[in-house]
Amino acid sequence: MQNSNSRLHDEKKTGVTSRLFSFPMLLLRIISHLYSCGVSFRLMLYRKNILRSHSLGKPTIAIGNLTAGGTGKTPLTIFMAKELAKRGFKICILTRGYGRKKPQKMLLVSSKGKIIVDNVENTGDEPLEMAERLREESNASIIADANRIRAARWAIERLNPDVFILDDAFQHLQAKRDVNLLLIDSTNPFGNMQLLPAGILREPLSSITRADAVLLTKENLSSQEKLASLKNMIKDMHPTAKVFSAKIYPVDAIYLNNQIVAIEEIKANKTLAFCAIANPDAFFQLLKAENFKICATKVFPDHYGYSQEDVSRIETLAMQKGANLLITTPKDAVKLRKFNFSLPCAVLMTELKPDEEFLDWLLRKLNL
Repeated sequence: MQNSNSRLHDEKKTGVTSRLFSFPMLLLRIISHLYSCGVSFRLMLYRKNILRSHSLGKPTIAIGNLTAGGTGKTPLTIFMAKELAKRGFKICILTRGYGRKKPQKMLLVSSKGKIIVDNVENTGDEPLEMAERLREESNASIIADANRIRAARWAIERLNPDVFILDDAFQHLQAKRDVNLLLIDSTNPFGNMQLLPAGILREPLSSITRADAVLLTKENLSSQEKLASLKNMIKDMHPTAKVFSAKIYPVDAIYLNNQIVAIEEIKANKTLAFCAIANPDAFFQLLKAENFKICATKVFPDHYGYSQEDVSRIETLAMQKGANLLITTPKDAVKLRKFNFSLPCAVLMTELKPDEEFLDWLLRKLNL
C-alpha cells in the first residue's frame, strides 16, 4: 500500500511537472498561431493591392529569409555589392539597421566607400560591419532607415545609384523588387518548422513561392543528403524557382585594432570562440572544420550589446579553459573595439561564395 501511495505521489508529481513544462510551449503555440494569422492577413492585403508596393525607381534586389536571422544575408549583400561595384555599377544598400538608437531616422552610414558614421549605437551592428567590409569601394553607399522608400528617394537625389540592394527585405513588401532572393541556411533550414515565437519562422513555408531564386547558404557545412533533400523540397513547393548554393569560408583575420594576423598563427593557439549572432553553431562549426583549436565557446543573444564586464567574463572563462586567444565575428567586432582586452582578440573575416552561375543569372535578371 505504501509503495502504491508512493507511486501515486510520484505520478502526481510527474504529471504536475509535465504540465508545468508543457504550458509555456502551449502558450507559445497559441501566440504563434495568432502571429501566423496576422502574417497571412498582411500578405493577403498586398495580394489584393489593398496595401501597395512602391517602385524605388532603379533596379532593385531584395535579400531576405524566412527565419529569424542567421542565413548569411549580410555576407551576401557584401558579396553582391563588391561584384556589382567592380563592374562599374553604383550601388546603394538600404538596410533597417536593427538595434540602432533611432531606427525611424534616416542615416547615411557610408558614401562612396567612405564611412560617415562609425558609432555602432547609431548605425546598428550590421550596417557598420558592411561599411567596414566595403571601405574604399567607391561605387558603394549604405543608408540605414526603417523607411526604405524614403531612403531610396533621398539616394536617387543625392547619390544617383544604378542598383539598390535591400538588406533583410523578403518581408518588406512595401518596396517593389526586380529580383527577390530567399536565403536558407542549409545547416538549420527551418528550425522546428514553427512560426515565431514557438519556432524561428517569420512566415509560412508557402512564402517560398515569392522568391525568384533560393540560395542555400553554408553548403560546405551541411551534408550532401541534407542538401539534396532540401533542394527537392524547394522544387516541389516552387518548381520555377532557381536554386543555387553558397559556401562560406575564411579569407583572412585581423585583431580588433585592425592589425592583420595570419590565420595559421591563430590556428597555432588554443582559442575561445564567442559571438552574438543568430546562428552561433554555424560559426563554431566553421572554426572546427577549418581546424582551429577551439577549447571553449561562449554565446550571447543576436545583436547583443557588450559591456566591459562581459569582456572580463569571457577572458576569465578563456583562462579557465586554457585558451590564450579569443576569436569572434566581424559583426561582433564593431561593438567590441571600445573595450579593454587583456587577451588578444582576433576577428575571422569570412566570405560567402555562391555558385559561379548565380552572378550571371542575377545580371541577366536585372538586364545589366
